[in-house]
Amino acid sequence: MAMNPRPDQIAKIKNLGMITSGTDLFFYEGRAQRIIKDYGERAVEWIVPRKRLIEAGVMNSQEIDRPIGYTKLTYFSVLHSG
Repeated sequence: MAMNPRPDQIAKIKNLGMITSGTDLFFYEGRAQRIIKDYGERAVEWIVPRKRLIEAGVMNSQEIDRPIGYTKLTYFSVLHSG
């Protein structure tokens, strides 16, 4: 979900009945600051657009893209980051 979907794609996702999934670790790991530096403030809405998806009625879920056993993370800390 990092930088996807773009705001202009959300209505199409809703119309197709798709469900999105992503991780919010992008923020936890500090990568969001690099996106803002590279793309400017307009990209803030693109980083992890979970709120826009919910407002548009698109179902989305949380995922973890790494084995948590190798980190200090728990599934609940990942949920909290979202």
